Amino acid sequence: FLSSQSSSSPSSSFPFPSSSIGPAYAIPERATEFASLLQTINAEIAPLNPSLPVIINLYGLSGVGKATFSRRLSSALHSPWPDRRYTIDLRGNSGALGSLDAMRFLIRAYMPSSTMPANESEVQGYYLSCFSGKRTILHLDNAASPEQANPLVPEAPTLIIITSARRLALHEQSHVIAHQVKPLETVDAACMLLRLTASPAALLQHSNEPTPASSISSSSDHIDHF
Repeated sequence: FLSSQSSSSPSSSFPFPSSSIGPAYAIPERATEFASLLQTINAEIAPLNPSLPVIINLYGLSGVGKATFSRRLSSALHSPWPDRRYTIDLRGNSGALGSLDAMRFLIRAYMPSSTMPANESEVQGYYLSCFSGKRTILHLDNAASPEQANPLVPEAPTLIIITSARRLALHEQSHVIAHQVKPLETVDAACMLLRLTASPAALLQHSNEPTPASSISSSSDHIDHF
């Protein structure tokens, strides 16, 4: 659910990784898309105040691979936010989690021995303390709406990566970068399936007839949630 690393003091600028680090984290079939997004992020965030939150909204069809893309992206962007990484599933696809319940979820995981506060302001205070003095990455998966996600954005040096089915109108006081994760093309989806399931020899096989991999990728609308 969460991982912690040693604390680091805030710097005056974002210590971005070198341009060569992106491909190490990219899904091969999305390498070009991944590298392009990293360049956009670096260019847009570089001049910003590093003590403020940054939001990346990855949106697209359910099952298209947003969660995997999100995890790979946060790994590539780890150096400016090295201290902690949290994940909250907002369950926007079914039975959406309320903002206060999402805060309580994180509090229980990070401070399990604490008595859960009863009133809303105290819950918010406990939640914000999870980000105090740390440069943190927060994954908010499956957000249903801005009303659900915006209250969870802390006023802290945090990278918030939000996945959603549609593009969200997010926190006006934060810098927001939106990126649509589209289904893979048929050829790329088939290559991914072969890469993950087939022998190396199968990757070299060429045929004019539809392969099982191409049939599956077509029938599942090029879904790539690996």
